[in-house]
Amino acid sequence: MSLDELVKLYYKPYEPLKFNCARLLYIEHALKKNKITRAVSLANCFINMYSLKCSYADEIMSEIKNNCPEIFKNELRVPEFYMNNVKNILNKY
Repeated sequence: MSLDELVKLYYKPYEPLKFNCARLLYIEHALKKNKITRAVSLANCFINMYSLKCSYADEIMSEIKNNCPEIFKNELRVPEFYMNNVKNILNKY
């Protein structure tokens, strides 16, 4: 699934760009091991952990951690070029 398609389907305009980009990066990474519905669910849980300080059952936490992109292992940071790509896609629509 391309970044364009992911932005169309899963970008949430009411959330900050950083969280949206983190969700999209997580989904892209999780799609390597999961179906789209599971990848999106895990990405949403991951974002909820950071933005709302949510906690989940140990099994889910383990799955979130196992599917987490390496860039998010210690902190939630999104590369500037990725945020610019997402902005460019949004400007097309």
